Amino acid sequence: EYYQKGMSQKELDQEKGRLIGNYLTSLRAPNAIAQRLGQAIALGLGISYLDSYVAKTKQVTLEQANTAVRTYLNPTNMVTVVSGTISK
Repeated sequence: EYYQKGMSQKELDQEKGRLIGNYLTSLRAPNAIAQRLGQAIALGLGISYLDSYVAKTKQVTLEQANTAVRTYLNPTNMVTVVSGTISK
């Protein structure tokens, strides 16, 4: 449905709140901060990324989000992966 109609402003606001909340919660422990710093460095984002994440997330517009959905979540390119033990 997101791909065809796009998300609403309310859905975007909820998702941004969830992302920001999860991010801030993930920084509660020193080892988690170190892990986030390592990820930012490995991805070439620099250590300042940790400080700018919340502001950058808040700045995402509905148009940007819907463009990303149409670009990266095309249902015709998706696959289903199933794992586990097959019952005999």
